[in-house]
Amino acid sequence: MRRNVPAKFLFVFGLVAVSATVGFSIEPRGTLRLNVVNSCGGPVEDWWVLSFRNQKGREMKIAFRGGIASEIPYGTYHIRVAGGAFVPHDGTVTVGRSLTTYVIGLDFGGLEDTLPLFDIRGRFKEPPAPIAWCKLMGLYNGETYFDTVKPDGTFLFSQAPAASYLLLCQRDSSLLTLRRVEMCHGAIDEIVIGEMKATLSNPK
Repeated sequence: MRRNVPAKFLFVFGLVAVSATVGFSIEPRGTLRLNVVNSCGGPVEDWWVLSFRNQKGREMKIAFRGGIASEIPYGTYHIRVAGGAFVPHDGTVTVGRSLTTYVIGLDFGGLEDTLPLFDIRGRFKEPPAPIAWCKLMGLYNGETYFDTVKPDGTFLFSQAPAASYLLLCQRDSSLLTLRRVEMCHGAIDEIVIGEMKATLSNPK
């Protein structure tokens, strides 16, 4: 004989089922792939992960196999990577998709792991009107420097490591120059920016 199940029982059973589903929901996870190069973009053959910690401080570097860590819970992590004659890199990476690629540019180390630093000087042949500024951005190591263009058209970035950079100079919304600067073998000559011609305005 078929027996009717009370509606109250069905309601309670449904709540229990939903609670169980919520309690055992699958935590989203992704894969983190490291691409380690030197600060000029060249390959680094010998490198290793010194530390990989989540925001709670849990050490998870054991998850890496050949530069790839799989099944990593979504979140933000602190990572420290070292390699050969390079200065160790400390950075922060967020895993929030199925595959995250993180590029690390290791700076060249000097004597006793002291990072060699250089001044980068630049000059406009035709000084721009005030107030112009320049920004130097590392293509691989993430270093960033700023300076205001002086009335004589000069600018200076102090204590920059050897690396590949992108130089951007701007006045108001006009782009004065955008160029790649290679300083991979120590100090370089002064960057001379020629007569200003076309400018590029940012969209409003």
